[in-house]
This record gives sequence, structure tokens and C-alpha cells, in this order.
Amino acid sequence: MKKSFILYQDQEEIIDSLTNEKAGRLFKAIFDYARGDKPNLGQNLSIVFISIRQAIDRAKENYEKVCETNSQNAKKRWNKIDKLSDGIRTHTNVNDSDNDNVNDNESKHTNIPSIGEKVFTPKQQDEIWKLLNQASDKEIERQRNSR
Repeated sequence: MKKSFILYQDQEEIIDSLTNEKAGRLFKAIFDYARGDKPNLGQNLSIVFISIRQAIDRAKENYEKVCETNSQNAKKRWNKIDKLSDGIRTHTNVNDSDNDNVNDNESKHTNIPSIGEKVFTPKQQDEIWKLLNQASDKEIERQRNSR
């Protein structure tokens, strides 16, 4: 869920035409709408609210498209990494040679994955996805703020 919304400066003229009381009610209604509640406004304020609501809806739709695109791109990168790593040795200290020598060090390396075995558990992968999505959200916000 997006935690912000945008008010545009070209909407200032509409808000300036209202009394302070009506502008305050409109402002509270904007927050209600952004939170997902249906604002209860009189007919005059409802008419003023239409253009603001439409701008909020457009921005939300654009944000959701960017999130979906970023998510798909991240999944593509992950799939590419998974495919590349299937044939790559994940740990170079794994010994494939078969020897009969008994070594006390063998018991220390029982948790090392075999060749081609996935290094991340499903829980770790979920955590990585969450971090990627958070980083994506921060990058979107950074780009917005740089405009």
C-alpha cells in the first residue's frame, strides 16, 4: 500500500477559491480518500473534489504499474541468476574427489551444499524479495523527489 499522495500546484487555484473552513474539510476528505474511505462532502465540495480524486487515482495507478514492472524485472533477474548458478560451484572448498583417507575435518563441513544445490532457503528468498521491493520503493521515491 502506498503511504503518500500528490497534490499538484495547479490545484491551488481551486483550493484558494474556497473558504478556510471548506478548504479544511476538503483537505481532510483528501486524506480520507487516500486511506480508502469514501469522503462525505456536500455537493459543492464534491464537485471540487472530483479533479483531485482523479489525480490521486492516476498517480496510484502509475505507482502500481511501476511496482509491477519492478517486481517482474526483479523476478527475471532472479531466474537468470538461478539458471546461471545451477552449473556453477557455490563453494570451492567442496572436494569432489573420492579418497579413503579418514580426516577429522570432514565433520566440520556437513552443512556445505553440494554442487548445483540452491544456497538460499525459501524463507531467505522471501526475505530477499521483500528487501528488493523495499529498495525498489525507495528508488521510485528518490526519482520522484529528484524531479
